[in-house]
Amino acid sequence: MRNIRVLFEAERIQQKVRELAGQIVTDHPNQELYFITVLNGARPFSRDLQAAVGSRGSYKIHNYEIALQSYQGTESTGQVIVTKDLEDRVVEGKLVFIIEDIIDRGVTMDFLVKYLLEKKGVERVKVVSLLDKPSRRLPGININIDYRGFEIEDLFVVGYGLDFDGKHRDLPYIGVLEQ
Repeated sequence: MRNIRVLFEAERIQQKVRELAGQIVTDHPNQELYFITVLNGARPFSRDLQAAVGSRGSYKIHNYEIALQSYQGTESTGQVIVTKDLEDRVVEGKLVFIIEDIIDRGVTMDFLVKYLLEKKGVERVKVVSLLDKPSRRLPGININIDYRGFEIEDLFVVGYGLDFDGKHRDLPYIGVLEQ
């Protein structure tokens, strides 16, 4: 049986989401915003972030979704594959914001940034990640996180979109999965 220890309460997460939205709005006033939500984990974060941005003015927000697979259970497969892609040309020539739940080893984000620049023709990429585990970053992978929520230690976390084999994704808080 696994226990879940609360790491970030729901209100603390929402406070951080509002802070990130404020930073994005300050940095990009009166612009159309192109968000690319990484499924499935980043869905709650992206939804709340878009609502917080929208509450700060009349921003036109375009939300697209992409799904990538690189993990089975708690282990990385070492390969990233696109399982749900964007339509061609939909973000070509745009500044896009990748909305991610967590950046761990950096393999998935490194792949996605390059994929969007090289295959989808985006002009620039900004990375928005709720969680970051820099201690797990692989050598040679340098991810620039433009908007970071929380930096965490090497813990396996669930809740607020993050799951363990499809479980615990619907928790309103982020917790550490313990034995």
